[in-house]
Amino acid sequence: MKTLISSFFLIFFLTITLYLQSNLIADRFTFSLNNPDCPWCESKSVDEIRYLPINSISARLFAPADPNFISDILWLRTCYYFGAHALTDKKYDYLLYLLNLITDLSPKWEHPYSFGAIALFLEADAPFEAMTIIEKGIANLPNVWELHFFSGYILWQHFKDMEAASISLLKASKIEGSPKYLAQLSATLASKTDNSEFINNFIDTAMDILDNPLQKQVIQNKIIKNMEKNHD
Repeated sequence: MKTLISSFFLIFFLTITLYLQSNLIADRFTFSLNNPDCPWCESKSVDEIRYLPINSISARLFAPADPNFISDILWLRTCYYFGAHALTDKKYDYLLYLLNLITDLSPKWEHPYSFGAIALFLEADAPFEAMTIIEKGIANLPNVWELHFFSGYILWQHFKDMEAASISLLKASKIEGSPKYLAQLSATLASKTDNSEFINNFIDTAMDILDNPLQKQVIQNKIIKNMEKNHD
């Protein structure tokens, strides 16, 4: 009898949860999207993420002991979602939402951050959203040089913020496994600011955070050379 009552309440609460979740998403995301040109995409005129968790707290209810399992399932759904839109309308309105869910559940999983940085910036043309997922990644994985590199690249190429870009690339160059050219690239961007105070501070920062004497010398030589070229 107790088992029957417990099963009844479990089914009841799951039904209520799904109903409330459906209404919450309907209020939050008010449009539907159909992909008739994609042969393997859903053809139903329903919200693409209607039955996904509204947030990571809701997601944990389905696997409280193993949130990484839920993040794996969400990752598969994200790959499907991205692929469907890459083949059709090139619109990725929910991509950041999905990536945030995944990284809330698995904050130390590097790949979703890197994928989000590239896909949101290059494919979705959403640099602000790309920076959002990058900054989240850096907060959770500060020793992944690729995230600092992506940050510097977007700051350089899209926002034209040479000062911030040079600092991000300098941080990337400090991390083990990063390409050796990053230190020189960061110096090149710093020298293009025409801000002597920033350049001096940049050199001081580089000397403090870099351990490799060769990298230090390369940065000094690069900045001096570029400054001399700008004065000619």
